[in-house]
Amino acid sequence: AALDVFEQEPVDPANPLLAMDNVLVTPHSLCWTDECFHNMATTGLASIVDALAGRVPEFVVNREVLAHPRVKGWLAG
Repeated sequence: AALDVFEQEPVDPANPLLAMDNVLVTPHSLCWTDECFHNMATTGLASIVDALAGRVPEFVVNREVLAHPRVKGWLAG
């Protein structure tokens, strides 16, 4: 078996799966590719540019913040 996700993260060093010869364990980081880093940088920088230009960034996690008076002021200009 090849595993990269466990019910408890980080995996307990005493987990019996870690002692098995037929089990391969890797960190849960499969998505860390060049494309992933490129997309994170591109969308992150685009969000900064949008905010500085007074536009709502594409990826706002807490959209309720957009109703805050100070944020409305930033995005109006």
